Amino acid sequence: MTAASHVGSKSVNDPPKIDQITTTLEREWFAQIVDRKKRIEYREIKAYWTQRLRQVRLPFRLVLRDAAANSSSDGAGRSRGPIDMG
Repeated sequence: MTAASHVGSKSVNDPPKIDQITTTLEREWFAQIVDRKKRIEYREIKAYWTQRLRQVRLPFRLVLRDAAANSSSDGAGRSRGPIDMG
């Protein structure tokens, strides 16, 4: 018998799937978060954010993208994350 038990097709050792939200920040704020100078990011309470946050469960993963890098010619975009929230 192996060390990992199986339930259906999933192993009990598999990490649980967590929800993810990706958001884009202006380069100045993105750089400060990466450098750990900025620890809080505010968003105005709008229907868009209320709907997105209602769709995730805690904990969730937050992925931050640099707006300036997303507009680069290769479209690769620089990201910071994931950051697990909750």
